[in-house]
Amino acid sequence: RNAEASAIEGRIYKDQGDEAKAIASFRRAITEGGGFQPEAYAGLGLLYQSRAEALADDEAQQTAAYNEAAKSLMMAVKQLSGAPDAAVIYQLVGMIYEQQKRYKEAIALYEDFLKTFPDSPEAEAVRSFIVQIKKEMAGEQ
Repeated sequence: RNAEASAIEGRIYKDQGDEAKAIASFRRAITEGGGFQPEAYAGLGLLYQSRAEALADDEAQQTAAYNEAAKSLMMAVKQLSGAPDAAVIYQLVGMIYEQQKRYKEAIALYEDFLKTFPDSPEAEAVRSFIVQIKKEMAGEQ
């Protein structure tokens, strides 16, 4: 089998709403890619993020889904290692961390983003995210 084809199959299943088959396809893509398959990791992350957003009534399951989303998306970021697509994924993980009030992790992630993409068009917005998080943290004390 082909890792890229399995990742595409996962996206198709995800778009059709068949989470079980999507997860199986994404995991197969990762296995077929020898552990390197950023598209499949990103697909898994987005699937788990959508699942978490739908689980607003169950905090424990929502937290578990957000954790899986962040874990998968961070694997995609690491594997993309500075490629332009990683910029968007960084921001998705940062939003997940913020939703979970994992502020220190969000700040560290955004600071890493600024080191990796110092001249990106999103850099100013990311600096603003850091300022807002620090204000949020100060307000909670």
